[in-house]
Amino acid sequence: MKSRVLREILKEYGLDFYVKYVYCGKEKCRSCPHGPYLYASRREGGKVKNVYLGKATASLLAKKDEIVRKVLELLMEYEIKNKQIEEEFKKKLSDLLQDLLSQEEHFD
Repeated sequence: MKSRVLREILKEYGLDFYVKYVYCGKEKCRSCPHGPYLYASRREGGKVKNVYLGKATASLLAKKDEIVRKVLELLMEYEIKNKQIEEEFKKKLSDLLQDLLSQEEHFD
């Protein structure tokens, strides 16, 4: 899957990763901005929570890719289970309606 597609899927579920450079605010700092730093953001109840993950090194970016892969696996597992539950619900609802209709015929 292309990284753009992965980002869109993760954003749909409220998870995003971004790299940021930070200004320290010290007057005489010659190395501003500092970074790059890797952050994760997620939506919780209408608010965005940002989590600092560390300096954006190659190994941390590789871990980010692993996190993305695991999140996508979790989403696929959720969607499969959700579909199974939905199908089970429809079957039980159909059985219930059939039982109710057959009981009604006996009362006539």
